[in-house]
Amino acid sequence: MVFFIVTATVNLIAQGFTRQSYHDAEKKNLKEVYQVKDTLRNVVHGRYTSYYLNGNIESKGEFTNDETTGVWEFYYETGNVKMRGMLLKAPAMAFGNIFLKKARKVWKD
Repeated sequence: MVFFIVTATVNLIAQGFTRQSYHDAEKKNLKEVYQVKDTLRNVVHGRYTSYYLNGNIESKGEFTNDETTGVWEFYYETGNVKMRGMLLKAPAMAFGNIFLKKARKVWKD
C-alpha cells in the first residue's frame, strides 16, 4: 500500500501542470495547450499543441526545460501536414520532411 501511494505522488509531480491560452478575451478560441513544471516559473516541459483560429492544430511536439525537443509536426490551416521532423536544442537545427498543401512530400533529410 505504501508503494502505491509513493508511486502515485511521483507520477503526479512528474506530469506537471497544464496551461491553456486563447486567441480571444472571451476564451472561446483555444490558441495553445502546454505543460509546465511548476506554477511559479512556468517552465514549459512536456507536450505542446497550438491551434489555428479555425480550431485545427497548427503544431504539436514536446518541450524540455523551455526548449523544443524531439519530433514536431506542423500543419496547414486545412489540417494537412506541412512538416514533420526532429527539432534539436540548437535553434537552427531541424531534420525531417516538408509537405506541400496537397500533402505530397517535397523534402526529406
